[in-house]
Order: sequence, then C-alpha cells, then structure tokens
Amino acid sequence: METQPYFILLGGNMLCRGICERLQFFGYKVLVVDWNACPAVRGDEHWQMDVKDAAGILQALEKAAYDVDGAFTCIDLAVPTVNAIHRRYDRSLMPEAFDTVLTKARMREAWQQAGIFNRYSKTYEPSLRDEIRALNAEKKLIIKPNVAASSRGITILEISSDDELLQAAIAKASATSFDKQCLVEEFVEGREFTVDMLGDEENVSVYAISVKYHSANTNHNRVAVKLHWNS
Repeated sequence: METQPYFILLGGNMLCRGICERLQFFGYKVLVVDWNACPAVRGDEHWQMDVKDAAGILQALEKAAYDVDGAFTCIDLAVPTVNAIHRRYDRSLMPEAFDTVLTKARMREAWQQAGIFNRYSKTYEPSLRDEIRALNAEKKLIIKPNVAASSRGITILEISSDDELLQAAIAKASATSFDKQCLVEEFVEGREFTVDMLGDEENVSVYAISVKYHSANTNHNRVAVKLHWNS
C-alpha cells in the first residue's frame, strides 16, 4: 500500500496554521517540530525538538522511515534545517536565497541590490554614533538584533531620545543577537505585512498571514496589534 507523504513544519507558531491546513489539503501528513510541549499548531504528529537541531531531526526522520516531500519554516534560525532536510531527501534546494534570510544585514543588502530598500539602515558601529544621533533628532529609530527570532531585543526610540536610551537599546539588541551585532534603522509608520511562500523551483504561491500596525497607539507595546489569517 502506498504510504502518505510527509511535510515537515519547523515551528508550531499559530501563524503557520494556514500553511499546515494547506499542506493537509494537498494530501500531506504534517509533522510539526517544535520545542514546546503544546504548540499552537500540532499537525498530524508533533515532535518536541529544537528546530535548529538539524542532525537530530534528520536522525529521527531516518528512524521513522517517513516518505518526506519537503520542509517549511517561518523561523529564520530554522532555515539551515530546511536546507539539510531538502538535501537529505533530494528535494529542491535554494541555499543562497534561504541563507539570505538568516541575518537582517544580508536581507538588507539583497533588497538594496534589487533597488527596493528605501530607508536608513546600517549595522551599528561606534563610529556611526554622531550620524545616528543626528538622524534621531529628526526621525524615530528602531534598533534590532541582526540574528534573532520572534521580535526579540527590538527597541523603538522616539525623536530626540536621550543618549542613555540609545545606548541601552543598542546593548539590548546586540546582547540578543546570535552574532552580537545590531541594526539601526529609521522607523517607518504604517502597516507591516507578513507573508509565507510555498514553492518548487519557479512555481511559488504567496500567502498573506498577518498585518501589523505600527502607530502611536502600539508604539510602546512589546508586540504590536496583529490580524491573522489562518486558512
């Protein structure tokens, strides 16, 4: 009897519910890998493992002897695991494109090369301090870790914030980042859309899953107001 193919979902965040349901609609068994005992999305099966543990996940998959058709994640730090699974099961590989999302600096460089990046953004260095202070005299700033997930370590600074707040934000973002680097950017008011993409070579489907509002009413919240589309 032909076995049902599996798709590996790295991370059981509620934002992935729509992707999980879509994969099941296409006839896949969905295996969710998430370190939480009770993730928001459990799929058809749940393994409580670290999504960054590519070697451990591959070992467990080989032991289970599943027919694996692919892997998906919305977690930046799990991208190497997606590449490892695809390499092991001879699926489509886009390592350069996938690896670009591992750091915010590399994403910025890719956007700049494509001519679609339109705001101030630099990797922090002490030599930029006066330049950053001058920018903050006119604009809000957002300080963010270069390598992190789930919006950790981010600080939004009001116009003309004092130097202590700026240095504290830089220290917080740097300490949170896996490579101890942070980005200083002009903060843009408006709506931020999150999309997930499912693709095979050049056939790519884009699914809108959330919109986040950046405004005066949400500026000081740890997590801004979001609307989610889950199916």
